[in-house]
Amino acid sequence: GDDEKAEIDEAIENYKKSASESGYSLNAYLKANFGAGLNEKKFREQLEKEEIASHYSTHKQEELAAAVPDDEVKKEYEANKKDYDYIDVRYYTFSAETLTAEKDESDDALAKRQDAANKEIYADAKSVFDKANDIDAFEAALADYEAAKAAEKADDTKEADKAEDAEAAETEEKEEEEKEYSTESLHTSYSALSSSLNDKAADWAYEAGRKAGDKKLFEDEKNAYIVFVTKPAYTGNSVDVRQLLVKYNAADENNVTDAEKKAAREQAEAYLEEWKSSDATEDSFSALATDHTEDTASAESGGLYAGVRLSDSYVPEFLDWCFDPSRKEGDVGIIETTYGYHIMYFSKNNTDDLDWQDKIRTEKGEAAFTEFDEALVADDGENTAKVSEFWTKYVAKEFSKRIKRNIAYSSK
Repeated sequence: GDDEKAEIDEAIENYKKSASESGYSLNAYLKANFGAGLNEKKFREQLEKEEIASHYSTHKQEELAAAVPDDEVKKEYEANKKDYDYIDVRYYTFSAETLTAEKDESDDALAKRQDAANKEIYADAKSVFDKANDIDAFEAALADYEAAKAAEKADDTKEADKAEDAEAAETEEKEEEEKEYSTESLHTSYSALSSSLNDKAADWAYEAGRKAGDKKLFEDEKNAYIVFVTKPAYTGNSVDVRQLLVKYNAADENNVTDAEKKAAREQAEAYLEEWKSSDATEDSFSALATDHTEDTASAESGGLYAGVRLSDSYVPEFLDWCFDPSRKEGDVGIIETTYGYHIMYFSKNNTDDLDWQDKIRTEKGEAAFTEFDEALVADDGENTAKVSEFWTKYVAKEFSKRIKRNIAYSSK
């Protein structure tokens, strides 16, 4: 199509630019990088084959994923739920300092000091754990613990100076009140929790029957962890949303000024009011986004992001809005991210498009495609494609293998 042709033209122009910067013509540059005999015409032909191959491979993977039987998907989920569910937890890590030997200190003496330091950390963790009857009590106990640690390390003079500065002390106190000491981990996977803590903690958190408010203290060689479950293992489903992005358009993207933020916020609010004063439908929001969004990826689709999932890599503020438990179709709102202000519209909650089903189908589809791909390029396979003498004689072996696969795909 036209889009694909434009991408190929752009790729060749980029190669021409790189060639020029290196003091080469395009043909000489291609020869130097890929082997004698490759020129612009043959390179374009290859890019066209790659484009066809790319589309075909994407379609084939989707086809294989869709063909996985429902009962096979269900069986995999039931056998390995922890690999597909999410969980919400709060946790805190107590870490003992790794000590180094003092002058003339023996290994045994160092080991005894390290063991004592570890035991002190475990005792601190146990003390906080015993006080943590709920999340609020957990945070309060951690605040006391960290304050005690800070006091031990504080310099007397520095503390005196702080006391003399009433304004600084007031600001610090306010910051302490707002601070959260434990780490909140939302929509986290088993593997992510295991990596952040350890396997034992992740196994416990994902046990059947776990409920909100459950807590446990874990210890390893020199760390202790307190884990609070705020939402036991659950699955998610995709949602469809639309957005209209108003960027900050800052002179310095790393230092957005208050004035630049204010201007972007006012523009976003004006667009939202414009929509509200119309028939305020999804169609009118789509038209508004098409006309005004600064998100080029979604402009043509009216700002549509279909099939958004909890595990997607969008910015947290975007996902938090999309998956707010109170969210319902037709909701609108404005959120701020590092990109600017997003006017959000909640289009659809796809309750029948479960995340675990999608993930399992994708994984099994990828595995089936790998087998298909290997058979496709096997020398004795039914889809064997011959590589011309020109390519095998003049082009590097690895590049020849890539071309062989693309010819096979593009001929399907």
